[in-house]
Amino acid sequence: MKGPPPGKLFPVVEILVKPPKRTLGSSKESPVSSPSPHKRRRRANQDCDFNDLFISPTISDFEMANPTSVSSVINLTALFDDKEEVSSRTGTTVPEVFVYEFMEDGLSEDEELFIDSNESQEDQCNSDSDDAETDASEDIPIYVLSDFIIYNHGTREVVPTAELMSSHLFQSHYAASGCVSPWVDDKHAKNYSKPGSFHLGRRVRLSKIRELNVHHFDKWNKDLDGKIYIRTDFAWYILEQPSPRYLEFFQLFWIQHKLLHMIVAAAVSDRKIMLDQFIKLLPVFDEDGFITTSKMILGRGLQESDLDLDSTNAYIVTFLLELASPMQITRVPLVRSFLDRNTIPTLPRNFNSVSPAKNNKQSQKSARDKQVTVTPIVARIASTLFEGLEVVGSSEFEEVECNVAAEIERVQEHHQDPQNIVWGIQAGVIGPKTFYESVTMDGTKYGSSDVVMVNPGEDDNTMRAKNSQADASKSVNSFANHTWICYFYECEGEKMFHGQWFIHGSKTLLQEVSHSKALYLTNECEDVPVASIFRLCNLRMLADGEAEPFDDRDPQSNDFHCGYEISLLMCENEVDFIHLPNQDELDALNEIEALREEVQTISGGFTQYGINYHVNDFVYIHPEEGSLLKIGQITKIRGIPDKPKITVHRLGRYDDYVRRKRRKSSGQELTCDERRLYVSKDNDNVITITPEELDGVCFVRHLTDFNEIESWVKNEDHFYLNQVGTIKQLCTIEEDEFPICEVCDKEHARKIEHQEMLRLRNAPLRGLELFCGAGGLGTGMGLSGFVETKYAVEMDAYAAATYKDNHPDTTVYCQDTCTLLKHAIDVYEGKNPPPLLSSDGKTYCPPVPGKHEVDFIFGGPPCQSFSQANHRPKANDPRSALPSNMLSFAEVFQPSTFLLENVIGILNFPLLSQQSEHGYGLEGGIKSGVVKFIVRTLIALGYQVRYLLLQAGQYGTPQGRSRVIFLATLRGIPLPRHPPPIYAFQAAKSYSLPTGQKLQRITRSKNPDYPHGFAPLKPITVDESIGDLPPFDWVNPHAIFPATEESKAEVVEREALGIRQFHAAGAARTERTGFTRGEPYAMPPQNRYQRWLRQGMIDDDGEEGKVRGHYTKKFVSHIVEATVNVPLEPLADHRDLHWKLRPKSVQSGRAQDGRTFYGRLDGNSHFKCAMAQASPNLKQSWLLHPSQKRIISIREFARAQGFPDHYSFETEEQGNTTPVTSQIKQIGNAVPVPLALALGKELGKSLLEIWDRKEREGSPIV
Repeated sequence: MKGPPPGKLFPVVEILVKPPKRTLGSSKESPVSSPSPHKRRRRANQDCDFNDLFISPTISDFEMANPTSVSSVINLTALFDDKEEVSSRTGTTVPEVFVYEFMEDGLSEDEELFIDSNESQEDQCNSDSDDAETDASEDIPIYVLSDFIIYNHGTREVVPTAELMSSHLFQSHYAASGCVSPWVDDKHAKNYSKPGSFHLGRRVRLSKIRELNVHHFDKWNKDLDGKIYIRTDFAWYILEQPSPRYLEFFQLFWIQHKLLHMIVAAAVSDRKIMLDQFIKLLPVFDEDGFITTSKMILGRGLQESDLDLDSTNAYIVTFLLELASPMQITRVPLVRSFLDRNTIPTLPRNFNSVSPAKNNKQSQKSARDKQVTVTPIVARIASTLFEGLEVVGSSEFEEVECNVAAEIERVQEHHQDPQNIVWGIQAGVIGPKTFYESVTMDGTKYGSSDVVMVNPGEDDNTMRAKNSQADASKSVNSFANHTWICYFYECEGEKMFHGQWFIHGSKTLLQEVSHSKALYLTNECEDVPVASIFRLCNLRMLADGEAEPFDDRDPQSNDFHCGYEISLLMCENEVDFIHLPNQDELDALNEIEALREEVQTISGGFTQYGINYHVNDFVYIHPEEGSLLKIGQITKIRGIPDKPKITVHRLGRYDDYVRRKRRKSSGQELTCDERRLYVSKDNDNVITITPEELDGVCFVRHLTDFNEIESWVKNEDHFYLNQVGTIKQLCTIEEDEFPICEVCDKEHARKIEHQEMLRLRNAPLRGLELFCGAGGLGTGMGLSGFVETKYAVEMDAYAAATYKDNHPDTTVYCQDTCTLLKHAIDVYEGKNPPPLLSSDGKTYCPPVPGKHEVDFIFGGPPCQSFSQANHRPKANDPRSALPSNMLSFAEVFQPSTFLLENVIGILNFPLLSQQSEHGYGLEGGIKSGVVKFIVRTLIALGYQVRYLLLQAGQYGTPQGRSRVIFLATLRGIPLPRHPPPIYAFQAAKSYSLPTGQKLQRITRSKNPDYPHGFAPLKPITVDESIGDLPPFDWVNPHAIFPATEESKAEVVEREALGIRQFHAAGAARTERTGFTRGEPYAMPPQNRYQRWLRQGMIDDDGEEGKVRGHYTKKFVSHIVEATVNVPLEPLADHRDLHWKLRPKSVQSGRAQDGRTFYGRLDGNSHFKCAMAQASPNLKQSWLLHPSQKRIISIREFARAQGFPDHYSFETEEQGNTTPVTSQIKQIGNAVPVPLALALGKELGKSLLEIWDRKEREGSPIV
């Protein structure tokens, strides 16, 4: 028996034992996907152990922040009105409700089961994956629940199983209790007991039932799953044998469920079977493999009378309506006998738009198994929006394609006749070439500034040529498929013209989603034979701020649009769509670009790639090995421009000196400073290099005053020094002993002063942050000084409280973005809606901002559907559409600047895909569909677009975390470039684009032919980020191994070193251990990163406050014992533990597949990643402190993300404890603050350009 793959949803059906006459509203929560079939198994010939079998299929995020959805809710009312009928036909009596009494020895699901799942989050923190934001609930295990009872948690009164199908399930608190045992897939069930003989496990009181899941059809294997599932927040449970007392409350639902399954199975196996044949074969079909049998549930076999119940018929018809089409059994006589019965009670289908304010879950019935019949031209449009289309009829479009191709061939042959080409007025002669103002062919005059279509030739760019022929690059516009379009601006005497090429949108990254009449001007031009001209092209230049024309997708249309001064430039890497400068600016830029690569002589030095170099300038130098740029001072320049040689005096890094002293145990009082240098007298301090080894200039000053130093180094590429010597010994140097280039220094000082003046005279961007979470992105933007986040939106009440507490001047909306947007539009349209209730259900949202009160919209939509840590992505995951909601805010508010952040998985995520056959991935669809959609939509909204792949570690985060950033500004406003890497962290990988080209990693290289990964500063390490915090260990509970004299002595020794000991073994998931009330820092800041994080910790009296949040959560004893026994060595893990302490899935005799548990961090390296869940027994988890016997604390976790120490993370207080898991989720889902700061500074450069232009030319301000 196959199980349901992820992604299939079912109708919510209400069957009432005592049916009141009422209409049910939308559910507050709704089903997510069923368990994955390939997770329902264990190895053959292996005993099934309860603690061992936490098998974890990927399931949708239950805590998703209220997406807008359309629910398919089916309400069944009054399915059986007569108790006598129910009793007589089922052979049972009407069940008498009783109160369920808890068994004293029962476990609570949230205390023991979930916390022990050492396989619950597969590869969440794999070092090769940067997408660590998938929610902890993405992977949950599957169990069998037997001897069960389902009841109302509040009253403890038992309820019929059918109640779980009601639309008010998610408003109610239903729970279950029963014996939990491992689930073994049917294919591997050698050790699983046969029906009727139960392998009972431990009795467990389950938490709130979130979903009932039935009748999933696996379209790949043509299989209908007959199991009945319920889901809690922590696991899926397959309902097996109910408790004897509960049996009567389960029987009727089981009859309906079983009969439907039998009907479908019969129809699939015999396409001609009729109802009377089915009834005769009831005993045969009743024997099909079900977890439970009729004898077990009813004490008898199923009978024809069971099939006659109106309630059963209604149930069958409801689900047959959903299943018949995808299973292709609609025409089977047996199925028709039910679907054609007009007298059967109908089950009304209500398609309601569920209010996101009331709906925490997606309640959308998947329709991807239903085929919609369309004609070819309609399919051309609908295929970019919908899936499962069935195209019928001949294609009018194909006839048009053939006609255009034939016309091109006729024109091409005619133009080979020289008599048809007549030159116009002569414009001039240059050498052997004569130039003309125009040329006439076949009576049509073509002149300078005309745009023409030409017959395509051979494209020298083979990758572009290949992409042009790809199916994804075919446009509905036939001319785009068969011609090239260029800007015709002069004729030559050799019957040639010189043209600058346009490119059709379908040949760019946009491919399938492009506007059928959009052209983009490229930076390529060449001489083209006049005879290749096909016809004139009607091109309309869009005015500034003008919206693109409606796309009627006419295949023969010759009406294209673009713009000259405000057009979009398609650059070489095909990821930038940029505002085009005017012709004078373009000519000047082309002339400058041609000279940039050449070394040119200037007064006192030389220039290359737009950078001036003089004697006594400070420069970056390419390293001989590694990726850390060296820093030196030019002392001599010779041989310019032919054979240039530059003599450089290299400067030493003060940090190298301090680290050497600390290794010698004589430099503990010294503080590292990555911006501090010294004049080196080491033997290799003078070198001779070529210009190709230089990488730009930096600025170094002799400084000693602390405030002057801090003011100076806040700027990029700024360093200071005040010492001279070797790495072994330094001494003071006076300022007059340190020569600099006075001209360059004064010019640079004037530039900084002018920029500061501009900042004082102008206001920062007024920001609206969507999906703000705890505020990592907003905090970094604010620190840049160029963004003031006026408004922020976050659904999660705790994260919203965190944001408000740390950003008191920001108006925070605790609401989902969909509901808020709808409310805002109602306000703007004058509908006077009532105040909007916050998602906490207690307060009301503040008034929405005015449409012109937002300059900058930024945020990161939930990434779980895109995340590479999501090993079971679902086709048509509703969360994949959330970027469209964020783009809708841009359409409403029309900000000048827009930024969307997400995980790297978004780059390859397809749209309109299908679930793969094995259920683990996606197949087909539009490649990089989400990226194409975002870029295409921004262009349609009037924005120029650039998207980048950034590595947070390159901007000062002590952690590897790659992020995709979409940057957009309105046409005419400078589009920010990528922030240049500052730290020599391993760059993000390059990614292939659908066009065949690469999205290259970010580089600070000035040479376009050498995109290196060098940077001027060393990466921040784990020890450098958390080494000043007070140390503590977890106490070994010795639950598995008793304490020894040696272990006791070690504890005494570590306490003598100042390492406090705290008990960490506890069952309650909300308990904390460590410095729960705050603690003074262990030492002063040891480096600039620590000093930066501690800036806000000084009170008005100049005293530094206690560090807070320096604690962990508690775990069950065996996890604690395993953690404290991992050796205090870098990268030690579970393999270094005694086999009894290892996770059971990797204990002796089992497969060692490279998974890591209990991983210890290397203090001299970086954090692997920040997760939304932190438990040492998770797969690929590297959470153990480098030198202390515990996992990293909340404060250390926050420091890994760059949050300052004064930043608090709000959550619900429970007595003297704080739920640590909520804080971890807030931190793990945040954008690293240093990355956000780097982006904010880059936005600032564009603002400074705008402000400067305003002052010089009177241009409008943003």
